[in-house]
Amino acid sequence: MTELLVGTKKGLFVLEGEPGAAFEPTARAFAGDPVEYALRDRRAGRVLASVTSPFYGPKVFYTQDPNGEWEQAEGVELPDAGDLALERIWTLVPGEVDGTVYAGGDPGVLFVSRDGGSSFELNRALWEHPTRRAWQPGAGGLCLHSISTWPGEPDRLAIAISAAGVWLSDDGGASWRRGNQGLVAGYV
Repeated sequence: MTELLVGTKKGLFVLEGEPGAAFEPTARAFAGDPVEYALRDRRAGRVLASVTSPFYGPKVFYTQDPNGEWEQAEGVELPDAGDLALERIWTLVPGEVDGTVYAGGDPGVLFVSRDGGSSFELNRALWEHPTRRAWQPGAGGLCLHSISTWPGEPDRLAIAISAAGVWLSDDGGASWRRGNQGLVAGYV
């Protein structure tokens, strides 16, 4: 049986079926709220969902059973000082170490969880990067939309931030360097 998690503007739908056959809905959650991303972390079986409420803003929720109760993860917030607001959590990615989950969002932020998504903390090295003031949002905002890990190398990360480029870390996010060199857009 294959499980498919579908985030939509109207909530999360969980579908199950066999490849090549019809899939049937088995669960629905967050009716009426946009779900940007959802995943099942196969290591622990936990389902995580990024939900953006028009009233309460972006949150990450988790559950073992999509038909059951969902709990809100702690720590998905920006520091109190400053003018920037957390707009969305665009992606959720399991790390190489059990229990590690990364969340990327707008305005170019990275959160990390070490407890399977129950709580997150802001990656300060990226948030306080000296070049951040020069980052300019693209048409879709300043979203951290892609996170890549290296199999067997838990300290290596690559992230992509719309209009701010590719960033690399070899020390688990304690420091970041640009990774744009050698990348050429086909339309340029």
